[in-house]
Amino acid sequence: MPEDDWRLAITDGIVGSHRVVSFLSKHSTRDPGVCRDEIAIAIGVKGGNIQTILVESEQEV
Repeated sequence: MPEDDWRLAITDGIVGSHRVVSFLSKHSTRDPGVCRDEIAIAIGVKGGNIQTILVESEQEV
């Protein structure tokens, strides 16, 4: 489906990357959330080799 093309493009980008950086915020870590899915893909594909950057306080995230 055309509306899913962006998901496939992001997944392909994660799979084909050498490094994954994840910006963690209240929005990106909400449940459910597309960003959480992308982080899970990165952890699964990259064996947990991702760098995270906390952009809000730990209590908020």
